[in-house]
Amino acid sequence: MDFMRRNIDVWWPHVEAGAEAIVMTASGCGALVKEYAQGTEYLVDAVSWRGKHRVIDVRRYLKDTGTLLYDYADTLRPSEQRWQQLARYSIKCLAALGMQFGASHTEIIDDVEKGPVMIESAARACGGGAPEFMRHVLGTSQIEAHVEAMVRGVAWGPYQPPMPRKAART
Repeated sequence: MDFMRRNIDVWWPHVEAGAEAIVMTASGCGALVKEYAQGTEYLVDAVSWRGKHRVIDVRRYLKDTGTLLYDYADTLRPSEQRWQQLARYSIKCLAALGMQFGASHTEIIDDVEKGPVMIESAARACGGGAPEFMRHVLGTSQIEAHVEAMVRGVAWGPYQPPMPRKAART
């Protein structure tokens, strides 16, 4: 209990100064303070091998205003300018974070004034059934690319994934 009180004491001046939000873990042992961004939210799934990053898919989250969960996500085509912009931005984020090996899931808000803003990037594959679903849409998946990198030691150069077979929503 004392630990939680100390945490509140540390953050209270920021609340009084007008902080929009302070998000804590349930145990109160961690905190996330993020820049406010308003715009369309995207996710970028990638795989890294020896610091080379291969973007597998870019999807646009569609949410009802005021909710935390998304209703569905549209798959962008690699030929779209937005796909290319977000892929390049995500690769810069992964490089800045020092990502060398493995799957990553990055969430980005394309802020109406600032442009792309990274919300979070995690060293993990996209959750749920998304990898299997994307395999049907793209002909490959983040999991397959991850296994290929581990088995073959692939060092990617510039990458253009296959065109989605069809427009898809997850």
